[in-house]
Amino acid sequence: RSDSRKTFRLIKRVTLVYPDSPYKFDFSIIKTSSNVKGKSWLKPTHTIEESNVFENSEHFEIELELLNNKFKVIEKLSFI
Repeated sequence: RSDSRKTFRLIKRVTLVYPDSPYKFDFSIIKTSSNVKGKSWLKPTHTIEESNVFENSEHFEIELELLNNKFKVIEKLSFI
């Protein structure tokens, strides 16, 4: 067993990209290592089993990303 300790994250992610849209949507279900008691940071452990990552509760993330290479600039037209 190594002396280095790590924190662990288990992520299940679904990504949606529409061909004509400049947006990408990521929907993730995440489980992480246990927190340090009374603190908000994760407790480093030697193994994934010690981290309790499989037993800890899930939390959810939604990410929206603008894909610059698909973004089209529409010029503002002014009428006189």
